[in-house]
Amino acid sequence: MEGLRAIKRRERHAAVHALYDKGVQIDVIAKTLGLDRKTVRRYAHASTPDDASRGTGSRRYGQMSHCQDLWIGSG
Repeated sequence: MEGLRAIKRRERHAAVHALYDKGVQIDVIAKTLGLDRKTVRRYAHASTPDDASRGTGSRRYGQMSHCQDLWIGSG
């Protein structure tokens, strides 16, 4: 059974691609759909809805663990 997040992700991906594939600019799509420009860009460049969700939020934790390694290593 598909969860609500997966359903919403699939719907957003389809809506973004419906406009993006017609040549509509990312800023215009964002205003039309009420989404952030970065979110629209992520969906527009993703070939599947699952690709749009990969990697979100992980950069911050990766940087923090890197800083933590530096801090612990220098003590």
